[in-house]
Amino acid sequence: MTKKVEDPRKIVKTNNIPILLEFVYTFSQLFIVIVGIVVATVSILSGNNLWMTVIHTGTAILVLGLLIWLASWMFSEGLLSSTLAKMKEEAEKDAAEKLAAQAAQKEASRVESVNETENT
Repeated sequence: MTKKVEDPRKIVKTNNIPILLEFVYTFSQLFIVIVGIVVATVSILSGNNLWMTVIHTGTAILVLGLLIWLASWMFSEGLLSSTLAKMKEEAEKDAAEKLAAQAAQKEASRVESVNETENT
């Protein structure tokens, strides 16, 4: 029975989001739920009717949810654009290194051919 050996050079791509973005999403969800509970509790304790409590809580959750959605979208957009800029910079650097290596190889082969012609 042979054992399969994995290629150590194999790059594993995952679809995990950055920890900071995960924190922002989790914090925003918890914050909305806590604010909803607080608004409902305060509304009930102040003696409002059930339907008025539902309206207060729903409005608070809707407005706060929209604001946090906008902030999260802006944060995600900024993170994405910075990551894309970083990747573009790395690609340009790799391309420049590849061009330099090709130029060095051409120069080496030219020098080699000049040396061969001088020796003959």
